[in-house]
Amino acid sequence: MNTLARVSVLGVSFACVGACSGSAKVAVVKAPPAASAEAAESAEASDVPLEKVAPGAVKPAAASYGYDFDEDDLRWKRPRNARPDDENAKAREAGRLPPADIQAALRAQAASKMLGCYDEGKKRDPKLNGTIVLRFTVTPEGKAALARAGESTDLADAVAVGCVVQTLSGVTFPKPAGSGVTVLYPVKLASGPIPLAERVVGTWKFDFTGERRAKVEADLKKKAGKDAKKLEKLMKDAEAEAAASRFEITRNTIASKVGDQVLFRVSYQQVGEKDGALTVKITGKPDGHAPMAPGAEIVLAGDKGMLSFEGDDAIVMRDPKKGALRFNRQ
Repeated sequence: MNTLARVSVLGVSFACVGACSGSAKVAVVKAPPAASAEAAESAEASDVPLEKVAPGAVKPAAASYGYDFDEDDLRWKRPRNARPDDENAKAREAGRLPPADIQAALRAQAASKMLGCYDEGKKRDPKLNGTIVLRFTVTPEGKAALARAGESTDLADAVAVGCVVQTLSGVTFPKPAGSGVTVLYPVKLASGPIPLAERVVGTWKFDFTGERRAKVEADLKKKAGKDAKKLEKLMKDAEAEAAASRFEITRNTIASKVGDQVLFRVSYQQVGEKDGALTVKITGKPDGHAPMAPGAEIVLAGDKGMLSFEGDDAIVMRDPKKGALRFNRQ
């Protein structure tokens, strides 16, 4: 009997199918908020009991399992949240092929070819954009087999779709345990800038370098006086706090955290994006000491917003007391 478990890797959502018999069908289901029609049909066809598993509860490798990734927008220079982390480490310990390794192989070996397919498609239709849902199996030899475009594919150019699917033939993956890994991998192909509402989503870690570190050290020297040991301890404490400080931004929440401590968390809904500024409205009652009132509209991101971008992987927050604080994408 198949048992399907859903976990999350730093924002990269996927589903795992474990404890499968050799003859059982492998089903992959889409993460919330709603299952894709294709995944639902697959689950129904094989009568797979769905088991919700908390993040981190990675089961041992079985005969077959699968991953359903969040959409990968190839306009990003590197995929967001694809770095190896604790969940990927646990997957390795359980004998699974970690999702980060699959994404890394696709990005390194096929992404530029996929973009080439898209560029050719735009010559036929300059307004071409959409998503191709790649469905394939990573064989025990580390090759892509049974590759096709899933039913949820909406890129309206059959030639471009076929070209993208063909790029998988040259990709080599780490060899997985068991009989193979079923992968559902949506690829976003679009032109133009990435919307701020998408760019701002992610985990942003505090940058304790340069001027910020120098300022903190200068303040702590005044506090410690001539006591070198006290200064050393104060700096170690400051470094530890900085290393644990981060912003976590989803499509509808903003949270400020230090380690497991939540300083504040608020929910929001997008009002609109215009002239390089993303305006949002705070909804519900904030948790913690949120600097935003319910119902307030704020410019969340943009040159004049609470957060401004430095490239794709760094943001600067304007703090009235501490000045500009820099955060790097994790």
